[in-house]
Amino acid sequence: MITQTHRLDIIPGGPKTVVHVKQYQTDAVLVFELYSRLGSFEIPLNYTDCVVRGTKPDGNGYSAEAQCSYSLKTVTVQLTEQMTPVAGRCPFEISITDSSGDMITATFILDVQRAALDADTVESDSAIREIEAVTLEYLEDHPEILQNLTLGVEHDGEGNVTLIAWNDVTDADNEEY
Repeated sequence: MITQTHRLDIIPGGPKTVVHVKQYQTDAVLVFELYSRLGSFEIPLNYTDCVVRGTKPDGNGYSAEAQCSYSLKTVTVQLTEQMTPVAGRCPFEISITDSSGDMITATFILDVQRAALDADTVESDSAIREIEAVTLEYLEDHPEILQNLTLGVEHDGEGNVTLIAWNDVTDADNEEY
């Protein structure tokens, strides 16, 4: 499990904290050390709700419970599939509500970097199988190509061997091509 730790200011208007993750990533825990650039800050002892929520680039929202630590002044968020399915910069916030209904929020940007392969991309091993299939189908439809076929082996002197094939066919003027 990967743990990323970030400092997060609870005062709006400061520098944005940007958290870099990969699309579809779920093997990370985000730990946010909360602070106030204007002075001291404490997570309320009587907090009743601690959540992370945000809007993904596709316009869908996300909300999940987070873990608060009063003594460490941290909020811990487990990265989930629903946080990272769409690449792009997503506005997120941590919201802590106390028993009197007062709320503390701290915002960050979740920068979801595009995955090399989309979740529904079909991986191929090689195009060689397709070429073989097309070639065999063509040869089945045109068996005359196999008549007068000559096979040879070419050595390059460095241990590499190439199989070569050619068709000794003559045209109407008895010229090879």
